[in-house]
Amino acid sequence: MAIGCLPSDDFELTDAVTPVSRDTTFTPVQGYCHAVYRNKETAAETPVIIISLTREKIMEVFLALLDALGDTVDVALDSSHDHVHGGDVPDREFRREDIDLPVLKSFAGEYGDLLVHDGCTSIGVFNPDLCREVQIDAHKLLFVYGGDCMEWETILRKHAILPRENMTFINAVDHMHSSSDCHAEQFEELRCRLGAEEDGDDDREESNRAANC
Repeated sequence: MAIGCLPSDDFELTDAVTPVSRDTTFTPVQGYCHAVYRNKETAAETPVIIISLTREKIMEVFLALLDALGDTVDVALDSSHDHVHGGDVPDREFRREDIDLPVLKSFAGEYGDLLVHDGCTSIGVFNPDLCREVQIDAHKLLFVYGGDCMEWETILRKHAILPRENMTFINAVDHMHSSSDCHAEQFEELRCRLGAEEDGDDDREESNRAANC
């Protein structure tokens, strides 16, 4: 068995999201695959790598991928905590521009439990000048947009993450997200410490920033 390709018995999902049915045919595995993001408005295509990681690898790999974004980055925190209270409530996005990468990485490491185990939190870190983005979504999948795919893959291989064919991700099967009041409080604390302000664009449709360059 190739290194980086964990059998299901060794793959641990985070506490953030759980398949609805125990007898589902979904089998989570570690690895990555390539895809293409198509901008709905411009039809422009952006290369994407989708990465599935066992829970203890998520922050390690996320922080390593951030090094490809440069010394200064923008960050977006997304929250769906209001969904817990019911109703058709849109996700909220909070942004902070021009933050030094070492500072952001320090905050991300400090709030690693929130970023990995809260099913209502996602984070995107991007460099608009390079048109690159690294994202942990609410399913705790990692996405990298733009840039040189070989550079991303080199980082992944250094962490024993290898490509796989015909991957099925948890966001493609029936699942439920989990959160808590504690995680909601941690989200607000992280937002305040980052100085991230709410994005007032209610017409936001794109899930990433790099694809809009």
